[in-house]
Amino acid sequence: MLKKLIKFAFISGFSLSILCVFGWLAVKSIATTQASKKASSIISSSYMKSTPTSDDQKVTAITREIFNSFEHKDPTTVTLLKVRGYITNDRLPSFLRLNDGVIETHIAQGYCDNAARMLAFVLKQEGFSSVQWNMVTSSGGHSALLVTLSDNRKVLADPFYGYVTTTQNGTLIHPQDAKKFIENGGAFKDVFTALGEASTQLFYKDISSMFMGAEGDNLTIVATIPHIDNAPLQLGTINGKYNDVKSEARKLGITPYWYYIGHKYNREWIRILKTSQPVKIVMTLTEQAEEGILTTTPVPTISGKTLTWELNAGEEITFRDELAKISLKRMNSYIPVDQIIIYPLRN
Repeated sequence: MLKKLIKFAFISGFSLSILCVFGWLAVKSIATTQASKKASSIISSSYMKSTPTSDDQKVTAITREIFNSFEHKDPTTVTLLKVRGYITNDRLPSFLRLNDGVIETHIAQGYCDNAARMLAFVLKQEGFSSVQWNMVTSSGGHSALLVTLSDNRKVLADPFYGYVTTTQNGTLIHPQDAKKFIENGGAFKDVFTALGEASTQLFYKDISSMFMGAEGDNLTIVATIPHIDNAPLQLGTINGKYNDVKSEARKLGITPYWYYIGHKYNREWIRILKTSQPVKIVMTLTEQAEEGILTTTPVPTISGKTLTWELNAGEEITFRDELAKISLKRMNSYIPVDQIIIYPLRN
């Protein structure tokens, strides 16, 4: 009798799994087909005012159309965006994985990376390949899209803040070329073309000191700890939260991205924290430290939730986000930082 029950349970479970897989494949197919239809509608709408005669005009028109319709909204408040990371994950077999941009094309909501995925999906219908373009300044980060044109030029299209990078005659250019132009004294408006009255240039005001790179390529972010005379430098208080560490690091101009250990954003990130004087850095995590998320060189001294480094002048800590392992307990690959205290040491 027991054998029959086990056999029945196994067959029932297997049958249910097969039904779930086929059900998901049907949902995936319908969602992708409908997203493609909406993308075609977006393209048609973007060409209504004037028919584009070049790749530059097509990319600009489509980016403008998405910029004007995309709603800036916290992804944690949007149900479909909460599950996006699971059903589009690279670890899923390709036949089960939902293509990037399908969800965003349906709902047109989220943050900058969601807008970039939507634009990438729509541009793909027109034959343009693209990759997410990541940017980090001393005060924050942002993502747009690096689009490859038919003549192999790579250009920036930002559907979130509403810009494309151009020469003064309107030809689209690479964001690194726009950065060099401004570093050499050029005006922002001469290489960043606004796509509407709502275009926001605030993030790009720091482009001269911006770290930039395509998703899939290493992006090295370097910050130097400010000189400390006597009193230690404290970021955040012990309260079980990372927000104060993030905001205080931003105020110091060392980028806000020291509020986690492990991997949170892109695995291509290499974060380097430098010091110009001897210091002791005491970093307290919100949870017990785990070997899988400790990816730093040099390795810290570990005591419960506390990580400690002692550095000489000119030394640095390198955080390699790509090495962080996923915790099945937390279902992520990082632990937030509760507090950082930096103590000056005597030579």
